[in-house]
Amino acid sequence: MPQENSVEKVGDLVVRFKTSKLGVAVYRQRYTEGHGAHKVDRYSRPFYFGKTANGVLTRFPLGVDMRKAEKLAEEIAAFLTLPTNSMAMAVAKYNPRIANRATVSTFAEVLEVYEKNLGIIGRKGKAVGKPTFSGYRSFLLIMLRKVEAYRKDKTFESFSGQHDVDFTPWLKLPLSVLTTKFAMDLKLASLPVAADDDDEPDEEEILTAKITADTTLRNTRALFSKRAIAIFRQESLNIPDLSGFMSEPDFGAKKYFQLLPPEVIVSMVRASLELRETDPNAYRAYLLCMHCGFRRKEALAFHTSWLRDEDEPRVHVTANGVFNPKHGHGRKVVLERWVFDLLNELGEIREPAALDRLNDWAKALIPKEHAVDKPLHELRKCWVSYKAKTDGIHAASKQAGHKDVRVTDTSYADNLMAERLIPLWREPTDAALLKFHVA
Repeated sequence: MPQENSVEKVGDLVVRFKTSKLGVAVYRQRYTEGHGAHKVDRYSRPFYFGKTANGVLTRFPLGVDMRKAEKLAEEIAAFLTLPTNSMAMAVAKYNPRIANRATVSTFAEVLEVYEKNLGIIGRKGKAVGKPTFSGYRSFLLIMLRKVEAYRKDKTFESFSGQHDVDFTPWLKLPLSVLTTKFAMDLKLASLPVAADDDDEPDEEEILTAKITADTTLRNTRALFSKRAIAIFRQESLNIPDLSGFMSEPDFGAKKYFQLLPPEVIVSMVRASLELRETDPNAYRAYLLCMHCGFRRKEALAFHTSWLRDEDEPRVHVTANGVFNPKHGHGRKVVLERWVFDLLNELGEIREPAALDRLNDWAKALIPKEHAVDKPLHELRKCWVSYKAKTDGIHAASKQAGHKDVRVTDTSYADNLMAERLIPLWREPTDAALLKFHVA
């Protein structure tokens, strides 16, 4: 008999109770009929037992007889308490009508079976396996949500640090969504997008985005190894053909960022002395890119009012009504004293074409074997590397205006700037060059 005081009735109809031994809830499903003031609650004839796994509720029909329903509910509950039994197995045993449908399994069902079999899918013990499984699950959910946002032309929302997010809508999706196009859309969704023609994503940001996309694909695909697929099918999961999703190439991005060779950097710095005399506007642009880490758009917007002689000489990159800083916020860049004084002396760039001439100047100085797509950005890269070497990754990231420190860490964590080149930024150019032999 049901537990005392657990029986709920509507009129003479029993709509809910708890079983006598295991105390599991048995209920009739409620639904409504009519509309507005004529809407009334109705209840199903059969009883049901419901069990949630990985955020997805599975209902088992128990029939209309109360005693038989109680017995069957306890049998199903006891079956699911055994670690060797999965929800998919319970459905196959106690709800064959649903189990026999030709429906593709959901991500929730896959995750349940994978977690239960961690010990035989290349992992030994829960202490090692569970954190890895948790990571795979996180990457899977990020991938599903990122592609959904991309296809709906919406901004991807990070749930990092939130613990009450309901992921059920994504976990209930069938595995059939994993196609070649799905993998391609993830790669496209991961790439940074230019706000306008003059605000293209930094090379570092693109590299970081590609590495993140590759990591997401790799960890998600780990859930569908040959061994895992075999186990899924042994446990009656309906796994579609995933070959397209599994074989779509990733970006192949490497955590490696190459600066120009030291001898090329020295030759450019030496040539800047002549540039100052022959093309003052292009030299102003050089100073802002090479010694302040400015992007092209920032160099064009520079105004001497940005210079502040505080505890340390600084330049404040700020909006001015026409120019808006990248990522929607400005930044403060700590300058060497000689750079600060020289910028005060030279003033602003007076013509946009100066950046084009500087680009051509830098391109001509870079040997063909080290040719780059964006010579101006090579100047900024040198400055960021110098900052990372002397002030650390976090300071370099903040002053460079990177979206987050991961971008800087991916590209500059190894401090690629050679120690002997540091004087080229720290000291006035003519004095610093005295430390180098003439090429």
